[in-house]
Parts: sequence; C-alpha cells; structure tokens
Amino acid sequence: MLPTLLTINGFKIESYWVLMFLSYFFAGLILYFLGRKRNFPAKELISFILIVSIFGFIGARLCYILLNPNIYFSQPIKILMFWQGGFTSFGGIILGIITGLLYLKFGLKKNTEEIKKWLDIGMLAFLFGHGIGRIGCFLEGCCYGKTTASSFGVIFPSLKDGIYRHPTQLYESFGYFLTYFLLLAQSNRKNILNGSIFGWGLFFHELVRFIVEFFRENTLYFLQLPHLILSSAQLVDIILMVMSLIFLHYFVYSKNQNL
Repeated sequence: MLPTLLTINGFKIESYWVLMFLSYFFAGLILYFLGRKRNFPAKELISFILIVSIFGFIGARLCYILLNPNIYFSQPIKILMFWQGGFTSFGGIILGIITGLLYLKFGLKKNTEEIKKWLDIGMLAFLFGHGIGRIGCFLEGCCYGKTTASSFGVIFPSLKDGIYRHPTQLYESFGYFLTYFLLLAQSNRKNILNGSIFGWGLFFHELVRFIVEFFRENTLYFLQLPHLILSSAQLVDIILMVMSLIFLHYFVYSKNQNL
C-alpha cells in the first residue's frame, strides 16, 4: 500500500485524495467529451458535471455519517472534517442520481428522451471514475477483504497483522472498468435505446459490488444463515439492482417511457 504519495516540506499528499481527484476529473472529462460528441451544449455539460459531482460527494459523506452516528453525533465538528476520510459510495450514487434527474428535468428543461441520453453518458463517466476511486482505496488500505490463501492475497500494512487478504478494492475496480468498456462499445451502436446504458450500467455496477462483498471484511450484516450471509451493503445492492430493472422495464423497453 502507499497511503502517502509524496511529502513536500513536511506536508503529506495522500494517495487516496489524489486518486479521488483523478476519479472526479476523468469522470467529468469523459462526460464532457461524450456529451459534446452528441452535440450537448458545453455550458450545460459543465454545470451538470459540477452539480452532480458536488452532491455526489455530499451524499457519500452523509451516508457514512448516518452509518456511524456514534462517531459524529457525539462530536459534530467531525462531520465537516471530510479530509480525514469517511465516505460511502451508495450515498453518492443515490443523491447524485436524484440531483441529476431534478436538474435535467427542472433546471435544464429536458424531455424524457433527452434525460435518458444524459443519464447514459453520466453512468459511463461514473463507472470509469469509480474504477479509479477504488484504486485509491487500495493504496489507502481501507475497504480490505477477508483473509485468503489464494495467490491473489496481499498484506495490508495498516492492519499490522501480516495476514494475506483479498484486494477487494482492485476486484471492484476491475469490474467497473470492464463494465465501462463493454457499455461504451454498446453505446456506439446505432439502434441503442436511450436509457439502456444507464439502466444496465447501474445493474452491473451493483452486481459487481454484490459479488465482491462476499470477499470483503464486514461488520454490518442483515442476514446470517448457516449457508448464506449477506451484508447490509448487499441489501442496498439488491434494492438498486431491482430499481435498475424496473427503470429498464418501464422507461426503456415499454411503450410508455415518460419520466
């Protein structure tokens, strides 16, 4: 792991924040160029990127705070100290999507088909950006996996136990990049339905996370049976996968496609 990328005059530049910056930067860049390729107005693209990025960041932070009330509610000042870490991607996804939809519908006054086109390129940008972000988690040493004797195992120095564990951050990153490139290829087809990239992108993003969760070290569970243990994160994954399928059924493949 490499928590500190550089140290300049005693000031530490952390890998996590460098990769987070790069994730937002490249996601924004991808969204912008994909949008311009489709003749979306440059000013609208920039405003959309900024608004969704800001609220996605806030959502990820708020979700982590709500999941860890014992840390933040007793010391509220820590809520503002985001540079110390503490983000949950589900919050960013949910608030980012809601904000994006509201801004497209009421801010930019887009119709249903236009909204779905914007959601499609937004999902592609998100998948690539999240893939980069998970590499930052790996370098930081957070979100690590369960112990393993497989050849994939790595030692996380921050745990100071010398035990090999699954690099679940890299598993996720690979899954997101793979989904991105597959859907990017699909998006270039002439007969692609508007909204399908968004719907399938969300579904496979959550499917990747759902599978990786089986290898990840967890403390929060919602189901513990003799032969089936599911984490709280997997419950959210299931909900979002179902919602993505509902979106695909009603707003992409059905005759009534109004949002």
